[in-house]
Amino acid sequence: STHVGSQGRNYGGDWVHAFSPNVILDLRGGVADRPGVDAGVQNDHPAGLAGLSQLGFLNTDKFHGVLASVTNWNAGGNGNFGIRGASPRKNPDWSIAPSLTW
Repeated sequence: STHVGSQGRNYGGDWVHAFSPNVILDLRGGVADRPGVDAGVQNDHPAGLAGLSQLGFLNTDKFHGVLASVTNWNAGGNGNFGIRGASPRKNPDWSIAPSLTW
């Protein structure tokens, strides 16, 4: 099974500066990410990876498995065949939004 156990993080801030009563700068920024692992090592097959290497699949030790995705196929809610190891991801997103009002 696949378990995603990461908490999302979201930080933001705002800074306002009045140059005069009629000219105001508003600067906003933020960052959001979700550090974690999309698919954990618990997806390893108990038989190991030696059989895949013997069949000619390359880099099975590097990626800890082989995963094939089939389009327009839904076998029990999943179109993937094979096994895979950890898939680290962050999904970082950030923004800076300056605004000058006069």
